[in-house]
Amino acid sequence: MKKSIFKVLGTAAAEVVPTVFCSCPVCDNARKKGGRLCRLRSGYAIDDVVRIDFGPDAQSQSSRFGLDGKALKYLFITHSHFDHFMPNDLECVRYLPEKLHFYGNAAVIKKIKEFYFAEKMDLHTLEPGDQVNVPELEMNVTALAAHHIPSEVALLYLLERGERRILIAHDTEYLPDDTLERLRGKMLSWIFFDGTWGEGDRGCGHMGIPAIRREMEKLRALGAADSNTRVYPVHLGHAHAAPQDALSMTPAYDGMEVEW
Repeated sequence: MKKSIFKVLGTAAAEVVPTVFCSCPVCDNARKKGGRLCRLRSGYAIDDVVRIDFGPDAQSQSSRFGLDGKALKYLFITHSHFDHFMPNDLECVRYLPEKLHFYGNAAVIKKIKEFYFAEKMDLHTLEPGDQVNVPELEMNVTALAAHHIPSEVALLYLLERGERRILIAHDTEYLPDDTLERLRGKMLSWIFFDGTWGEGDRGCGHMGIPAIRREMEKLRALGAADSNTRVYPVHLGHAHAAPQDALSMTPAYDGMEVEW
């Protein structure tokens, strides 16, 4: 199997770091030190074929990381919040040579149908447990339920290539029982967990490092994680968190790559 590159495009929560006008310790620290402490909003790419989430920074992320948009074939959206799904910016889909396969929950699909350029996409509504095969990458994608907001079922995504697995698990307060059961026995290689609250434990549809540690205990008990599983906080907030170079768990950063 040919190696693919999983690239993290953005690791901030709903507001970028540093946030304009904000003088909290996280933002001031990022302004002073720069580099990996500066974060755009959530997004991921696997080679140039698949992207996950398309928020307000998606176009700038494409330029920054040299993504070939013409090669994009599959777009998966986690949920309808603006920092993950900015449909207006998808008008450029009309330049693609073929229809884009577009996946999301019912709320996301309803929203994209409001735009004329939805006809340039093949729209697919996902429910937890649904699987999508990506033959170009020899990859399977499984939608899993998050616990985020009452108005829709936000989705987590399990990516599998052979025995290597990546779990994208942000915008959730914990892993619901149904999700845990679907992960039973599926040893995870990498997990990108919600780290909105930093060292805090505030709930409200998000996690911090204490919650990550709790969920990791559950995954280990189910045979879905072990000492080789690499865990990275993403979706990092600023106003309620500590400076991100002082966290007790090393977070992911914009531009981080995993060869798998």
